[in-house]
Amino acid sequence: MKKCKLKLVYLIGMLLFSIVSLQAQTKSVTGVVKDANGETMPGVSVVIKGTTIGVVTDVDGSYSLSVPGEQSTLVFSFIGQTPIEIVVGKQTVINVAFEDESVALGNVVVIGYGSVKKKDLTGAVSSITEKDLTKGVVSPDRMLAGKVAGVHVTPGGGSPGESSRIRIRGGASLNASNDPLIILDGIPLTGGNLNTINPNDIESMNILKDASSTAIYGSRASNGVIIITTKQAKYGDKLKIEFLTQNKLSTPDKMVDVLSGDEMRKLVRDYKGKDSFKGLVGTYSTDWQDEIFRTAFGTDNNLSISGGLRLLPYRVSIGLLNEDGILKNDNMKRATASVNLNPRLFDNHLKIDINIRGTQNKFRSGENSVSSAVLFDPTQPVMACGYNNYHGYFNWELSEGKYNTQGLPNPVMSLNEIEKRTNATRLILGAQVDYKMHFLPELRANLNLGYDYSRNKGTTYIPIWFPTLAHRYGANNQSKNNSANKLFEFYLNYNKEFDSLKSHIDATAGYTYQDWLTKRYNFNDYNTYGDMIGSEALFPYDRPQNTMISFFGRVNYTLMDKYLLTASIRRDGTSRFDKDSRWGMFPALALAWKINEESFLKDVESIDELKLRIGYGETGQQDIPTAYGHLNRYQIGANDHMYYFGNEYYYVYRPSPYDKTLKWESTTTYNIALDYGLFKNRLSGSIDFYLKKTKDLFAKVDLAAGSNLTNSMITNIGKMENRGVEFNLNAKIVEGKDWNWDVNANLGYNKNKITKLTMVEMEGYKGIPQGWLSSSTNTVQIHTVGYNMYSFFLYKQIYDENGKPLEGVYADLDNNGIINDDDKYRTKSAEPKLTFGLSSNLSFKNWSLSTTLRGSAGNYMFNFVNSRAIYNNLFSPANVLLNVPKDILNTHFTNNQPGSDYYLENASFIKMDNLSLSYDFGRLANKVGLRTTFSVQNVFTITKYSGIDPEIAGGVDKDLYPRPRVFMLGASFNF
Repeated sequence: MKKCKLKLVYLIGMLLFSIVSLQAQTKSVTGVVKDANGETMPGVSVVIKGTTIGVVTDVDGSYSLSVPGEQSTLVFSFIGQTPIEIVVGKQTVINVAFEDESVALGNVVVIGYGSVKKKDLTGAVSSITEKDLTKGVVSPDRMLAGKVAGVHVTPGGGSPGESSRIRIRGGASLNASNDPLIILDGIPLTGGNLNTINPNDIESMNILKDASSTAIYGSRASNGVIIITTKQAKYGDKLKIEFLTQNKLSTPDKMVDVLSGDEMRKLVRDYKGKDSFKGLVGTYSTDWQDEIFRTAFGTDNNLSISGGLRLLPYRVSIGLLNEDGILKNDNMKRATASVNLNPRLFDNHLKIDINIRGTQNKFRSGENSVSSAVLFDPTQPVMACGYNNYHGYFNWELSEGKYNTQGLPNPVMSLNEIEKRTNATRLILGAQVDYKMHFLPELRANLNLGYDYSRNKGTTYIPIWFPTLAHRYGANNQSKNNSANKLFEFYLNYNKEFDSLKSHIDATAGYTYQDWLTKRYNFNDYNTYGDMIGSEALFPYDRPQNTMISFFGRVNYTLMDKYLLTASIRRDGTSRFDKDSRWGMFPALALAWKINEESFLKDVESIDELKLRIGYGETGQQDIPTAYGHLNRYQIGANDHMYYFGNEYYYVYRPSPYDKTLKWESTTTYNIALDYGLFKNRLSGSIDFYLKKTKDLFAKVDLAAGSNLTNSMITNIGKMENRGVEFNLNAKIVEGKDWNWDVNANLGYNKNKITKLTMVEMEGYKGIPQGWLSSSTNTVQIHTVGYNMYSFFLYKQIYDENGKPLEGVYADLDNNGIINDDDKYRTKSAEPKLTFGLSSNLSFKNWSLSTTLRGSAGNYMFNFVNSRAIYNNLFSPANVLLNVPKDILNTHFTNNQPGSDYYLENASFIKMDNLSLSYDFGRLANKVGLRTTFSVQNVFTITKYSGIDPEIAGGVDKDLYPRPRVFMLGASFNF
């Protein structure tokens, strides 16, 4: 009995000792949680990592929590914010501030079907956030120009809303699309034209460049992927109203240098004699380009309202753009509206993102008179007496009142009297439902539904009196096409951390169904009386349709927080190919090593990041012009091929060309890179080396007579490769209380070469002609094995001892005494070898000055505008005079020399795209935030090219609509 009492006392003693020891180890930690603006945050979860022990901050954002020891880690989490982890250590007071939204976004990169921390990337992915994107542009594609290494953005002409051409690491195809895949809030968009998206709604753009990151998108990712994320509200956000207004003036920058009225009269007199063309040479000095261009005004107003209601964070925005073009009568009106709803339910286990986006673009344009203004006789007036048939506009006549069809119509008349209108409507609907399983939080199910619908309607009105033979009864024609893109995606994601090995696994598997349907309406032409021109069409429209089904999977694995692996595979099936070649398999593998986490570098304070990346992947291509190129089919004949039978005309059907063996064009990419961050990330960036090999190229080739139902068609033939280097540097040159200066420099080098172009070796085969000029038989470029695609194919011009080109005298390269196509040589390319960009953002207190420079080197341009500077164009045999560029004073050519390399010019350039000065007034009366901005776009261009602009996609300068210089004054208000 006594022993039992002793044991009981001993146990009670041990229990009391344990309680005292535990209390001695337990400590109380208190603190306050604030947001990026310094305001306290109620409702923040504070949990001891690895346990269920935790508290929630009160109305003042404060908390108090007992923790078992100094090794404990506190996890601060709030819906819509990146969690913060802090080791307790010896601290008893831990205050926390969540990062600014843009900073947090910069640390997380959106990739295909998910996101990863920037430091854990294994592929070549560039991310730019809202603060880095160029402001004040109409279309999102221009926001990227000069921002990312290896991404070459070529703006279209100066017409309002004209889209740009985007190339990522060079083109991977000859005749299929080379445009990157655009993903908007999880929805793959139809077409590359982004002018229906309001740039002010964009939060970030992530560019996936190598196949190890793009292969998860399979067949659509050979040319890279651009993932656009729009702005969203977050749970707990206060009501926020933003209003942005931008007003701009656009002025013509440069005109084609043509003869003036006096120069024209002198040239006629000197070359043809005083009495030559008597009665044709006028007494005026009309600058026709000045007559058709103007200083244009534009305004862009955007209003957004957002807030974080308890169950329904929302953001609603509307935008109204009204922009005149520098070409008179050109105008673009765009109305956009978007609604983003982002409810978070069941303690953040159920996330729903609903995106509704609508756009209506209205374009009004006159006849594009750029070409005719360059060529029209400057000695003639715009208006003149005796031309009542043309409402007073001067026009060339054979005799009084009889129009000379060999002349050009008056460019001002064409611009004012021909009316072209286009109405483009687009609706994009998206809904993502993401559920984190209650019974297994590491497992998520994601359902993504999307619908992208667009409708385009156009009308062209030509008055009945308009003096061209083709429209002698006038015209009132219309066009219409509708397209719909439907998306269904579902995937499962398993994401778990293993503390024992400091490892992490992120696995995804899913299914995609996507369908594209286009309705192209075939309308008859009508004159201004409403009478139909031609016969009644048998079918109202055709309906090309394409469907794709895909299965995909990916695993991201991290070991010891320094060894990273990404493996993915996608299997795509497309209706564009026959059942025997319909499916394609696209695998990818990437490895990364965080060298700075190794023991020999971990304590080096100057190195924040040093990561080696190696990647391999395959992607595909099936985006060719026809949806049914593999099917033996018949199509209705044209109106002028009808069959006359029984006093009536009947439509006939004709067989269409087809290739049953059409299959995937595939691209294999190898990538090796080094990411670096030095001196507390004051210097950071990456160096990438890549090799892209494309096989089974889609190319349009000539066919032997009788071998098919056409003389040329697209088929799989040939191989091509791109190899290059990309360099990116981010520098925080100055970081201080008042002064800050950030600079980004990027450089990309790409070398393209065709390595195969025929099924079998063909002696003497020149290649596939490209670069058509005024006719389908006159070309200046070619695809040839061993050369860059779109290499120029020209005669070598011979010059006299004074450096003057000799007309029609070319080098006899084959030494046979005859100048023909065998004497043409391949030289240079329209595609640049080197592209570069430099962005700078300098701020002092409330002032900020930002600028963007970019350029290219190694790209050449064929100056087709100058090639028309010949006397036979000036002195037409049809009793009309035409103007020509002033280059005629250098060459004095009489006849066309379209194949001369005299017109091939170095088009390398440096451009300052944007210069912007802003001032932030802060909060006025503690209620309204105000920021004003003055900016100039298209500031200057440095180039040797003699044309109006060295930057024209394709490399042939054919009367570019000039890009204007834009002066913009803007103000943003925040409530």
